[in-house]
Amino acid sequence: MGYVGGPKGWIDGINKLQSQMTSHITSFVQPAAAAALSDPRGAESTEKMRKEFEKRGRTCGRDSARCRGDVRAAGGAFYCFPNVSKHFGKKAGTVEITDGLVFAAALLEQAHVAVVPGNDSGFATHVRLSFATSMEQIDKGINRIEEFLSKLG
Repeated sequence: MGYVGGPKGWIDGINKLQSQMTSHITSFVQPAAAAALSDPRGAESTEKMRKEFEKRGRTCGRDSARCRGDVRAAGGAFYCFPNVSKHFGKKAGTVEITDGLVFAAALLEQAHVAVVPGNDSGFATHVRLSFATSMEQIDKGINRIEEFLSKLG
């Protein structure tokens, strides 16, 4: 669910693309969207969450850097994008880390942390680390990643 504003030429292009991809949002989401857009506290709530996600993003990026990787924050998104290529050629148990996909699979299996490999978006050297969760979960995940990396051989 969302909306967009911008120059007419851009909006016309977006409309052409959208008309070929989607038809409508799910019916049960529509009343919630209407309430969110008409609630007088909407701007206040939105700003509160924006600030919270900004804080989470800074924390995730800073703490991901502790995991010995070059970290890029995704502007306007809820994830950071650490480069994990420094760990390629190392072993996680019996698994040799060769790209983001193998790194993500080993991290999930051995440290119980889910990240999205960047392979499908053309960045096999990176993984996507979401901060769309609580600070407690972010800290827990980063600690598990650090422990996982400390065991790489």
